[in-house]
Amino acid sequence: MAGQDAEQLKAANDALGERVESMLSAFEQQTQQLAGLRDSLESIKAEGWSADKLVRVTANAGGIPIDVWIAPEAFKRSTPDRLSQSVAEASQHAARAAQDEAAAAVAPITDVADSMPDITDLTPGAPSVRGIFDSFIPKPADRVPSNDVTPEPVDTEDMGSVNWLKDER
Repeated sequence: MAGQDAEQLKAANDALGERVESMLSAFEQQTQQLAGLRDSLESIKAEGWSADKLVRVTANAGGIPIDVWIAPEAFKRSTPDRLSQSVAEASQHAARAAQDEAAAAVAPITDVADSMPDITDLTPGAPSVRGIFDSFIPKPADRVPSNDVTPEPVDTEDMGSVNWLKDER
């Protein structure tokens, strides 16, 4: 009976060893892919336009705006409130597009990672591959800026008689 228990224990130990070897191999492969992924994510730039075509926003892979373009005629065709809504709208479109591109870039790695147990499942306290991976893509804010904010008054005394909103031609 003791010999049979020892054989079962050895078989279970061998099976666990093979599982750990498989996980370590997959972890090494993912680590190599992650190095290239970081460069790919850093190069993602997606654009979003407002419906009125007065604002274009470019966002990075995390959906964070990195460039804002406002059409020169925006100040003639829009009000500050509508223009701020256009900026928010274009920013949201850019953020969604950037996140879609980022998700497509990471899909091959996430498919492999999702099909395997994480190292923390076998070794408590070990670094989580999923946690490392999730840290690569910054999350955009879920909150859209409110139009209820009252801006601080601008001191115009030092600005002279310049009026940027009027066409002085």
